[in-house]
Amino acid sequence: MSRVIRLVVYGAGDACTQMAIDEAMAIYAGFTGEGLARLYWFDPPSVTLGYFQRLEEAVDLEEAKRLGVNVVRRLSGGGSVYHDPKGEVTYSIAVPEEWLRGVDVAESFKLLAGWLVEALERLGFNPTFSGLNDILVNGRKVSGSAQARRYGAVLQHGTVMYDTDLEVLARVLRVPRGKGRDIRVRVTTLSLTAGRKVTRDEVVEALLESAPGYFSRMLHARVEIHDSLPRHVYELTEAVRWRYCSREWLTRR
Repeated sequence: MSRVIRLVVYGAGDACTQMAIDEAMAIYAGFTGEGLARLYWFDPPSVTLGYFQRLEEAVDLEEAKRLGVNVVRRLSGGGSVYHDPKGEVTYSIAVPEEWLRGVDVAESFKLLAGWLVEALERLGFNPTFSGLNDILVNGRKVSGSAQARRYGAVLQHGTVMYDTDLEVLARVLRVPRGKGRDIRVRVTTLSLTAGRKVTRDEVVEALLESAPGYFSRMLHARVEIHDSLPRHVYELTEAVRWRYCSREWLTRR
């Protein structure tokens, strides 16, 4: 088994830095042929906007400013996401594009998010995939993912909402046309579903436990858990971080 995925618990960081690291991971995976994965969270609270979204249609900017919520545009597509530093773990994984040769886009979403499903099962939930990129528990969304394909790599990142403040989420995100007006009807958290407070440590531990076996079976890749990402990833992060902090990038649509 020559394929390797280096998995890191990165932890907290601001939105510009977190999105820059994910892009740097894609560059690194595409050029080196090594997979990278990490678990992290946003601090301060943030909204990430999909690459193709119009800013004013996706986020209530005045409310976000009032609540101290940062807003940044992702490299990946999909919809806007609220990231609660005390209620959500974010994952990202970047693998060489050739690892997914012959796998269509819909299946690739499930393939790269399947370790989340196994982690949730370890925590006693009964998760199911829904649509292209959502994971539901009891019919309500607890996780969504987005993808970008650049640099000869596939980058996928997404959420696990274990105790997200849904009141704040509903106040800062605008509901897309065609969906119910109240986001809270469609979205829930692991804590609400379980009837107890699910912790970040529980979620992180379950993800770390599920990753080696899952990626060995599904991608024939060995998972190595490290304390940090490769040095070159941090160097690349510094080179691209300006983009995510710029007003021009945020308002490009």
